[in-house]
Amino acid sequence: MNSSKIYVMNITYRNFSTDDTDKIIDFWNSNSGWETDMDRVEFQKRFCSSPFGEPIITLAINTDNDDELVGQFCFIPLLATIHSKRTLIYRPFGAILKESFRSKFGVASFLLHNHPMQLLYNKGAEEAVKKGALLSYMIPDPRWGRVLKTMPFKMENFPLMSKPLPLQNFEILPDNCKIEAVAYNAEILDSLWLQAEKIIPCGLVRNTDFFKWKNILAHGRFKLRILFQDDVLIGAFSLQFKTDALEWIIGDIILADRNNMNLLLVAACYAAQTEFESKDLEKEKQYKVAIMGSLVLINNLDLLGFKKDNYNFTLAVHRFNKKFADKEISPRNWHIYAND
Repeated sequence: MNSSKIYVMNITYRNFSTDDTDKIIDFWNSNSGWETDMDRVEFQKRFCSSPFGEPIITLAINTDNDDELVGQFCFIPLLATIHSKRTLIYRPFGAILKESFRSKFGVASFLLHNHPMQLLYNKGAEEAVKKGALLSYMIPDPRWGRVLKTMPFKMENFPLMSKPLPLQNFEILPDNCKIEAVAYNAEILDSLWLQAEKIIPCGLVRNTDFFKWKNILAHGRFKLRILFQDDVLIGAFSLQFKTDALEWIIGDIILADRNNMNLLLVAACYAAQTEFESKDLEKEKQYKVAIMGSLVLINNLDLLGFKKDNYNFTLAVHRFNKKFADKEISPRNWHIYAND
């Protein structure tokens, strides 16, 4: 790992090494605020199992206090298709500062660009550039919006779009259409993706390597489906039921022909309804099928009667080099989904 450092006050910013693993796990369990029992197995799965490269985990080290770890920011490698070219990108997540350390920095430090969170990110971006990455992207908690405006991201907000279940007065799925379950490692997904990546401007590479890895991270909670019409493969999508929100989330859409988007969305809605009808649910509650309303989907969703829900996503993209213009990799061009 690269050992170059950036100094601010008495804090050193560097990439992690394998010797830091136990320290990172202890820090995560003590300071994340949402998890206290991560172990080495879970660390390896969540941080180091991507099939697309090595992770970057930037650390903030207090050199005046026995090299105490006071902050970290994780960057997970992924492949993206950007205007028909595959390229390495990174998804930052898990930004954490030690609670006693946070209070030392106010809003002014963000405006002066010397807040530890910014410096942790900058160090991670520097490491990503060395590895040949084109960009980083985030779908952060909406509360991060103001912070990200002080960082080098282009941002766009997208609404959660939904329809209530059971479906009423909805498009009919043609009789010659058939929805089937498909395994995460099915070769048919790779051949479908080779067609799909030719027609999308920007998006994650959704091949079997991606789905096998995503299944590990999601503990099998999402299901893949493929759609045929007259025995011709139309596309694929995923469904994940979120018990807390009482909703089925559509994601991972793969299409060989953009003109079939409405048909695939209709199929996804009926697949969600089939699961809804098969589950032993409290029927008096309001369930729904939902999807992130990115700009490349919004017209299709409007035509099918999806309505804006009470949640907005933010997609943030940081371009590392000038291989593509900002306009070409704008968040407005991304095929992106809630669980990406």
